[in-house]
Amino acid sequence: MIDTGMFVYPWDIGDVGDFTRDYAATGLNAVAPSLSYHHGNILQARTGRVGRIDRAAVSFVPNPALHRDIVPAVHRETADRGVAMELRNWCRETGRHFSAWTVFLHNSTIGAVRPDLCVENHAGDRYRHALCPSNPEVRYYSLALVCDICDQFRPDSLLAESATYRTALHGDHHEIANTRVGPAALWLLSLCFCPHCLEKTAAAQPDLDVERVRALCGRLLVDLLNREVAIPGNDMAQIASLFLEYPELHQYQIERQRRVTEFIGDIWTAAHSRSVELRVFPSSTPFDICAAFLEGYSFRDSAGVADVLVPLLYSPGETFPLVRNTIRLHDMKTPLGMVLTLHPARYPGRADFLGAVREAFADGERPRCVYVYNYSLASRERLSWLPVAVRIIQSADKAGNDAGGGADNAGM
Repeated sequence: MIDTGMFVYPWDIGDVGDFTRDYAATGLNAVAPSLSYHHGNILQARTGRVGRIDRAAVSFVPNPALHRDIVPAVHRETADRGVAMELRNWCRETGRHFSAWTVFLHNSTIGAVRPDLCVENHAGDRYRHALCPSNPEVRYYSLALVCDICDQFRPDSLLAESATYRTALHGDHHEIANTRVGPAALWLLSLCFCPHCLEKTAAAQPDLDVERVRALCGRLLVDLLNREVAIPGNDMAQIASLFLEYPELHQYQIERQRRVTEFIGDIWTAAHSRSVELRVFPSSTPFDICAAFLEGYSFRDSAGVADVLVPLLYSPGETFPLVRNTIRLHDMKTPLGMVLTLHPARYPGRADFLGAVREAFADGERPRCVYVYNYSLASRERLSWLPVAVRIIQSADKAGNDAGGGADNAGM
């Protein structure tokens, strides 16, 4: 059976009984509540309200025995009401798949208090929204979070968001730039030169002068920001050019990708020690699949370190077959899922959204799971599309199973 679910903000749920009744009407057989999330201002279409998530926090009471110096902040009211656990119990009672949606390195609350845990750019600036996966304290915090969630909720799967480096431009409050920041400049701004990244890279690449790479990064970045050098529509070629002209930058990127692979591998080990499946977003920024390297994700290096890879199909023109075929150039074995959005900019109307669902299940390797963003934000009109989408998926799944194939042929 293919898991079909939506992301849900537990703090938006007033009465759990009302929620479960309305959610069941969608026909979805899975739910993905956010058990760890970041800051945000959230426009709730069905109520017309703007909700303020004023801290990066978890939706449950952490077990203090599992955590050291870094203890997650808590959405106290949601945790005290036990909303997430009520959802877990409902899933058990109704046979629904419970995905523990967990945000890891995107955490401005911890970053504001402990900037030493954050990504450090070429100039020594720290990005408080971006915890560094090379930092041993961050790794301990993240693995403790996995164990805490798995122990308390016994989820069917853990859905890992931001298990990669965050990019420099975050969309933070009054984030201002008066020059064009293309992909090459964004990539250079996002490279981490904290002591842990420098030490690990130097140990793995003893012939690489990491301080020279740091200085080179700064020089190229200043040039990119101050000269009209970009060719419109060809920005990614500029990054390829930098890799070819400066092999040391490419070496540094390779080590950055290895840190991400190691980090995800540690999460996988922790989840599997609790018999929980790990599903991973290769990137949590809505750029196209070929740009996942901007967050340090390597499809080739990370092949097999997740049970299911779940790419976001948010960019214009991205379809599941195109994304699947792109990933399969590098990773031939990790089963795939997909995330669709109900945002009008991506799917202007009902036919566009349902067409994307049909295309994903038309032929070839099909998604193992389908998530839709986001129950808490969606309009009534767009939620009404979900029962039709579910019927399309169920029909394709049945046809595939009858033919001896189906979604379980993911991986090659």
